[in-house]
Amino acid sequence: MTRIAVLGSSHVAALKTAWDEMKGDFPRIDVSFLAIGGKKYRKTFLRKDMRFGLPDDMLQDETIMASSRILLDLSQFDHVWNAGVWQVPQSAMNEILLSFNIDGFETTTFKQNMSHTAFESIVQDLVHRVVPWSAVAPLDHPEAVVL
Repeated sequence: MTRIAVLGSSHVAALKTAWDEMKGDFPRIDVSFLAIGGKKYRKTFLRKDMRFGLPDDMLQDETIMASSRILLDLSQFDHVWNAGVWQVPQSAMNEILLSFNIDGFETTTFKQNMSHTAFESIVQDLVHRVVPWSAVAPLDHPEAVVL
C-alpha cells in the first residue's frame, strides 16, 4: 500500500473531489487530505516530530473547520504533496518567472537569461527557507519525505 498526504489550501478540495471519483481504480493507494483555508494555511509548519499543521493556539480555534484542526504525522506517508501556497516563496518565484528567460522554459522577451541549473538552485533555497531539511531530504536518506 502506498500512502500519500495532500496538504494545502482550497486547492485541496478539487483534488479530493477528483480522488473520490477515481480511487476505486487504485486500491493500493491510500490518500489523506489536509485542507486549511486561505491565509491560515500560511501559518502551518512542520514540527520536529514530523507532524504538520497549525500552531497549537490555532488548533483550538473553532472558526476553523474541525477537519483542518489536526496534526498530520507525515512520517506515516510515502509521499507528501503540497497543493497550497506559502507566500514567501510564491512572491520570490513570481519575481523570477516574470523577470527572466529560463533555459528550457517557454521563451519570453526578457533580456535577462538564467540557466535551468541556477533556477533549480534558487527553488531549492526557497523551499529550504520554508520547509525544514528533514522534510526535503534526498530520496536516499532514510528519513526522506517526498514533497
